[in-house]
Amino acid sequence: MFRQRKRQKQIDGDGAARGGQIMIIMALAYLGLCFIIAFLGTNRKFGYWGYFFSSLFLTPVVGAIVLLGSDKRSETLKKCPKCAYPLDRADVRNV
Repeated sequence: MFRQRKRQKQIDGDGAARGGQIMIIMALAYLGLCFIIAFLGTNRKFGYWGYFFSSLFLTPVVGAIVLLGSDKRSETLKKCPKCAYPLDRADVRNV
């Protein structure tokens, strides 16, 4: 009887170790997907960190849907070479 209990503990211990490894792999895959979505959203409306946190807190599937539904960032304005004031497109040809 003692041998059966000892053997049962060994089996249960191995299963728990595998379960922990699987959880770590799943957590790393989840974070990896969040980083991929954030990288793809770098030049979009919410930026890198906005898409990272939205996919982290709302799952990567929802983060991907938000990414696909968002617009790209507008073009950056050119700056005046003398004073660094942001210029509109119409003002750029006058400089």
